[in-house]
Amino acid sequence: MDVTDASGYPGHADQLFSPDVEQEVADLLRQASDRKFPSPPPERLPAWPAEHRPRAVGDFLARFRKLEISKGRARVGPGVLLREVQAAAANSGQFYAPDPTENTSSIGGNIAANASGSRSFRYGATRRHVLALNVAFLDGSLRTIRRGEKVDFDVPAISLPRTTKLSAGYPLQPAWI
Repeated sequence: MDVTDASGYPGHADQLFSPDVEQEVADLLRQASDRKFPSPPPERLPAWPAEHRPRAVGDFLARFRKLEISKGRARVGPGVLLREVQAAAANSGQFYAPDPTENTSSIGGNIAANASGSRSFRYGATRRHVLALNVAFLDGSLRTIRRGEKVDFDVPAISLPRTTKLSAGYPLQPAWI
């Protein structure tokens, strides 16, 4: 099957998975992990070298578009676009503080990258506004992890570059701080 990334660059995969529920995501991740079978999202496929290109691709965001706004918080699926969250918040008389430049990005992507923007100096980047995440692990398990909750797995010690901005990914503390 031919696939195309967001920039129009073509790629190929034998199968495309688009799960409907979280357990399907977890099951697909477990199967891929058991088989040591890489499964990038389709927008990343063309960047993979041909000899390592996966046979299957997972579109894990397309069907996860739940969006519920309540007072002071929202419940948002990872496939919901930033502009949709901003519009829904505005319609309820509120606003979503993180304001990355690209408003067609997904909330899942914003969380993964800890996206910031012009309001981050006052309100902080995306991570600061996340209260909980539903996470699918490679062993097929699903968990809800809440802000402040200790994780029950080892977080590896890694060397980070000396930089004044450490915003992407899990908030690891480098040894030099």
